[in-house]
Amino acid sequence: LKKEILHDLQTLSATMAADVERMMFERLQNVQSWSQLGLMQEVLIGDVDKRLSIFLSESQQGYHQEYLALHVIDLKRHVVASSRAQQIGNILTPVPDWFAVNLGGRPLQLSMIQQDVLGITQSIEDAYTHQPIGYLVAEFNWHVIKKLLNDSVSQQASAALFDEQQQVLAASNNWTEEGHALHVSNALQGKINLPGW
Repeated sequence: LKKEILHDLQTLSATMAADVERMMFERLQNVQSWSQLGLMQEVLIGDVDKRLSIFLSESQQGYHQEYLALHVIDLKRHVVASSRAQQIGNILTPVPDWFAVNLGGRPLQLSMIQQDVLGITQSIEDAYTHQPIGYLVAEFNWHVIKKLLNDSVSQQASAALFDEQQQVLAASNNWTEEGHALHVSNALQGKINLPGW
């Protein structure tokens, strides 16, 4: 019976790890591809016609659970366009960097998770010089990962996502720090290298 339970837990753990990896890969792909759109060149002229802000608002609404906000900032961190109109003109306060991943030959920076927000930042390059002219910043809703963990376990099981230092990044509602008699773990492995997850 114990072997069967451990096998079931291993299968569940592998499935959850794959789901988290897929979710994060898709979000990174969004940011990476959006940052390369010709529309992002509007950062150079201050998004005077608000086309970029409209795009960010529509994209955020299309992914309303995943993204709390989408911003385009200039090199001095001034918000040029945003899905939150009240942010335009403000300086976007930097959040400490956590790690970077390389996707499509360009690094994406992920920030430390603060108040259940994971920042994902990609540089916007000038169409001609290929020099950075600004940044696309996505505020990923970390509750999505917590919900994924909650939805994957039953009342008798719990799940948690850890970083490299074994600190809990997200956990199901019934997770406790106490030792568990039966437990399994799976490293996230996939198309991107998410350290320690």
